[in-house]
Amino acid sequence: MKKLLSFLLIISFVFTAFAVKPATNYSVAEFSGNATLEYKGSINEDADGNAVVKHGFSNSTEAKIKLNLLNGGFVKTRGKGLWGELMVEIEGADQENPGALSIGKSASVKTAKIHFVDGDVDVALNILTPAAKLGKQDLPSALPIWFSTSEINKSFSNGVSLEIRNYLADVDFIINSNGPKTSDAAKYTYAVKSVIKGFINTNIYADMALKGKDISYRLGGNHNFAINDKLYLKPAVDFTYEDINDLAVSWMAAGALFGWGNKDVGFPFDDSYHNLAGYNKDNKFNEGFSVNYKTTLSKNDFENVVYGELAFGLFSNSLVEGLSTAAYYNTKAEEIGKGTLYLNAKYSKDFDVVGITLEGAAKTVAFKDFGATYEICFWNNNVIKNTNLWAKYQGNYKLDKDNNFAIGAKISL
Repeated sequence: MKKLLSFLLIISFVFTAFAVKPATNYSVAEFSGNATLEYKGSINEDADGNAVVKHGFSNSTEAKIKLNLLNGGFVKTRGKGLWGELMVEIEGADQENPGALSIGKSASVKTAKIHFVDGDVDVALNILTPAAKLGKQDLPSALPIWFSTSEINKSFSNGVSLEIRNYLADVDFIINSNGPKTSDAAKYTYAVKSVIKGFINTNIYADMALKGKDISYRLGGNHNFAINDKLYLKPAVDFTYEDINDLAVSWMAAGALFGWGNKDVGFPFDDSYHNLAGYNKDNKFNEGFSVNYKTTLSKNDFENVVYGELAFGLFSNSLVEGLSTAAYYNTKAEEIGKGTLYLNAKYSKDFDVVGITLEGAAKTVAFKDFGATYEICFWNNNVIKNTNLWAKYQGNYKLDKDNNFAIGAKISL
């Protein structure tokens, strides 16, 4: 009885705590503005092939003030041996161009665990909603690819997980339910999520989930061969199997990236005129060449399932100063010569007297239909203090885009 009482007290009583407490911090983080004047227009053709030119002045201004309102912080319990871990956190808050001030943030519980064993092996009961997803790893690639490994039992709710952690492996035993229900309506999912990590630069994944008669499992892994300080080769493979409602289907995905430089590079190209591949600003690029493949291994009755999709990617932004290049080819493996190829290139450099930016993109389907964009821009930030001057032209070949020109000046604070 005494042991049970001690155990309950550990859960309900916080005996030590560590805190980086949130604090109000009213200060100006940023105060900026600019005013722009452009003489710009477009050159196109009407249905009869006659030139249609639009032109005129455009004025715009932008002013921004950004206030810090709150420094983020947290409070976290601490203990040893058998103890309860709880961390409550609030993010820092700021507000641009404020009217009525509002923090817009709320405190939240980030961690809630009961620790049984600490040390080289850590065993804990996670009493938050299990957040793990099974059956997905990011395939190594030079460019964002349009397919990924498959997920199984995509989310968990109203459950608990037993977590075992050490330097070699992480294992989660998960039980979740569909909420408090009567016996005939209650359903439970039992899952195991594991990763063997750090073994000669190799990660191995093994996941399994059971829900009634439904079963899902996944095996996968990746390896990082460091050739030298810059060159590396990263292969990965992933196998997923699902038998849901007596319908079995499996997928296999694999990829390899031969890398030689910068990793997780932000979007390096114009996000509107030259973005023929549909990239977005959250995409990350890795210098190198990659090949990725995904296929179904068993036929099924699902519609719109991709059979044998293949992607090649190439990206570089450090071999030549100021030059970024990218190439992406996506195709069905059964029709390898009928895919779509996207090309991007951008060169920008300041030569003191004048800066120059050259950018272009191209797209071809089955190496037949071809379309392209191109741009040339001359600019200078040195002649007039606090002022940027430019003249640019954007054109295209066999694409439904305007041909644009602009001469402009921007004064910035």
